[in-house]
Amino acid sequence: MKEFFLRAPDLQSAITDAKNALEAGGADPFDTVLAKDAEGNTVLNETWVIAHESGRWYAEQPTDGSVGTAGDDCIINLRTESDEIAAVVESFETTDPKLDPSEVADGNKAPNGLSRIAPPATPIRPIAT
Repeated sequence: MKEFFLRAPDLQSAITDAKNALEAGGADPFDTVLAKDAEGNTVLNETWVIAHESGRWYAEQPTDGSVGTAGDDCIINLRTESDEIAAVVESFETTDPKLDPSEVADGNKAPNGLSRIAPPATPIRPIAT
């Protein structure tokens, strides 16, 4: 199994870019990455994908009693056993998650901003609601 971390401006951008990039790369986006909900909408496949939506995650466990630093982007943890999906994801160069998305070269991100990032040094945790 291969594991990747991706970043997008928001959840819908991630879904759209993942579908388009995987189809263009010859991989089936509905093989572990995407699924259809009860209404027929395209969603992330929660069995293989964990996503923390924009502003709903922090990159480290707070130590001072605060709620942590909210992230401005959607962070996605993708696990796959598909060689085709892995090949498409690996075609994007891994970028430093500390870079602002605008600093990522256009060739290393999909049209709506989805890019591959290095695994965060600290766990990504959702902010409790």
